[in-house]
Amino acid sequence: MKKSSSTKKDLRLRKSSEVTENSYNIPHVQEFIPDFQYIHILISIAEDYVETIKQKSEAYRQVIQLILHTQTPLLIYCVGGTDRSGILFVLLYWLCDLPKQKIIEDYYLSVTGKSHFSVEKFMDFLEKNGKEHVFNSILKLEEEDLEQLKLVLTKKQK
Repeated sequence: MKKSSSTKKDLRLRKSSEVTENSYNIPHVQEFIPDFQYIHILISIAEDYVETIKQKSEAYRQVIQLILHTQTPLLIYCVGGTDRSGILFVLLYWLCDLPKQKIIEDYYLSVTGKSHFSVEKFMDFLEKNGKEHVFNSILKLEEEDLEQLKLVLTKKQK
């Protein structure tokens, strides 16, 4: 393995029972990337995606702040790749004005079995409530952070 200076943060969206000191760590990664960090953000899924963002708004806000303030690439995932990280990427794609159908199609690329929840229902909630309510009232993000996040995600940085 070559030494690398690109991805330096491994952001894991976990429920508390999935976190142990070295669970899922990449063997010997710090030999090649000395300042590599594992970051665990605890998120458990509620009865549906809408309730999850309401109950875990602080955790999702923390993830978004990491995206905003991390200068190197960030690896973001959860155990199944569908629910916790799926919610995050639906929110990020929606913020960037991707068409609803494209967001849904992308979400289903990560579904390996039967999805527990309806991404369509989640998208309906987002569209009904609007970006200002979801990002400002539920996730408590500032408008300037949202504008910067869109720039970061679409690579249109000044």
